[in-house]
This record gives sequence, structure tokens and C-alpha cells, in this order.
Amino acid sequence: MGKSSAFQIKFDKNFLESLSQDENSGVQKINSQYHLALHPAQFNNFGRSVKDELNKQTAKYDTKFEALMLGFQNVVLLSDLGTIGPDNLYIHFDVCADFYIFTPKIGATLKGIVTKSSRDHVGCLLYKTFNVSLPKSECPENEWIGENVHIGNEVDFKIVFADLESRLPYIRGQLLSITDSSEMPELLSMFEKTNVLNKKIKFEEADTEDVPKSKKSKKKKRESILGTDTIEDEVPKKKKKGKKEAKSQAEVSEEEISNKREKRKEKKKKQEAEELDISLEELDIKSLFNDIPIDVSKSTGSMANSEDVKKRKRSKSLSFI
Repeated sequence: MGKSSAFQIKFDKNFLESLSQDENSGVQKINSQYHLALHPAQFNNFGRSVKDELNKQTAKYDTKFEALMLGFQNVVLLSDLGTIGPDNLYIHFDVCADFYIFTPKIGATLKGIVTKSSRDHVGCLLYKTFNVSLPKSECPENEWIGENVHIGNEVDFKIVFADLESRLPYIRGQLLSITDSSEMPELLSMFEKTNVLNKKIKFEEADTEDVPKSKKSKKKKRESILGTDTIEDEVPKKKKKGKKEAKSQAEVSEEEISNKREKRKEKKKKQEAEELDISLEELDIKSLFNDIPIDVSKSTGSMANSEDVKKRKRSKSLSFI
């Protein structure tokens, strides 16, 4: 019987001992040496740390044994001294213990308890821990008895395929027979709850007479000034906006914002242009030259002299030709 926790699985020692005595169970008890490495902080409680490290390997594939390690007992430390490497602070040492290992062999016949059943597949638990798949395809034609199997039944199956090195051990088998048709109430209660959760919930249509008027339409009643008559005003229901409407509104809002920005820019440009025109109109250019004396006669004479000089140069150039 396996006890599962959040981090590891523990098997009862008496249960493992009974399995080791059964030749067809696939569980063996061997006395072997095992290598461990502990952090210096774990030496505060050395015995507990050793057991914790070994418990981490339970129900997992172990490369040393090439099998699934189910449990251990009678742990003995082989040496009082440990070794430490130059580039690692972990302390290495060896222990000796009795280990329970599980090596499922192809063709072996085992027993399991059914946890799932359908027309073409049956799932069961082996030793209340390992999942075993029993598909209809592994059985010959006209020999499938999975339709008569119920949750909690004990069945015999033959191992067809086993992959123990994966994170979760995978075992596939062929359904042979139903050994115990009695249903376990614990499994029934556990798996019936999961089935109820997986079923689709259907709501029955409610009668309109049972529905209160307040749910159909929200009404406000107020007494009139005359006292007897009542006026009923139906409050219109707010329609939920769909995704398309929300998107269109968002696009419209973005366009409005961009248009407003462009209008503001145009206004600024117009204001700047108007300010420049006003400043040029107000500016008197003649007033800038009032303080500078200008002799117009000299300027005109100099311009005439320059024109005469140009004509003389042209005439000289023509004479040479």
C-alpha cells in the first residue's frame, strides 16, 4: 500500500515484504551497496538526511538497479569517513541496505484494480501506484471483455510493453480476465466525483410563470398626485456593446484625436503667419536709414562712370580684332 505525499511516495514495509515473497509480482528484495552525496548542511541530522535522499528515489527508475526502487530498510554506513572532491563541496560515502525493486517483464501476468473503463480502453492501478493501460487493440478479436468491467474490479493482465525510464513509468498490457467483480467503495466514491465534474451540465428551461416580474423588466412605480392611479415607466435595458462596436468606437476616437491635432497645428501656423505680417507692416524701413547720411548724387555719378568704363573696354577689344 503506497502512501503518497506532495514530494514522494512511500510503501508499507509489510506490503513490500509480501510482494517480494510472491514470485509473480515482479518485486525482488536485494541487499546492495548504494552511493550517496550529502551537503555539509545535511550533517546536522545525518540519519534523517540519508533516509530523505533514499526516499527521493522511491517509485522512480534507478540506473544502478535498472528497475523501479520501491523501498529500503536496514541501512548501514560502511565507513566513518567520506570523500570530497577539489571542485565540489558535497561529501560522498557508501551505505548498504535491503532494497525492494520492481522489474516488470514482458509476458508476465499481474493483477490490478480498475480505475477507468470504456468501450475500447480499461485503466487500472498496479500496487495502487502505477498506471497500466489496457487498450482493446491489444486483445484478439471477439475476446474483449472491457465492456463488462466496472470501477473497483480486480483484473488479470499480461504485460506487453513497459517504459520505466520516463518521468512517469508507462506500462501497457492485455486484459485477460476479471478475478474479483466486487467494487471497492473507496475507488467508486473517488472516481464518481471526477466523472460528475467532467459531465456537461444541462439547465432546464424555467417556466415563465415562476419568473418574477422584476426580472423581466425593471419598473418604477410612483403614485400620482390624485393618489389612486399608478404610472409604470419601463426602464430600457442597456445593451452590451460587442467587440466590433468597441473596435469601431476606438477607431473613431483615434481619428477624432488625429483631426483635432491637425486643426491645432493649422491654427498655430496661421497665428504665426499673421504675427509676421503685422510685424512687417508696423516696421518702417525708411526709419532705419534716417541716421545714415546718403549722397544720392555721388552714387548716380559713380554708376554712370562705371558704365563708361565698361563701354571703353568693349571698344578696345573690338579694335584689336
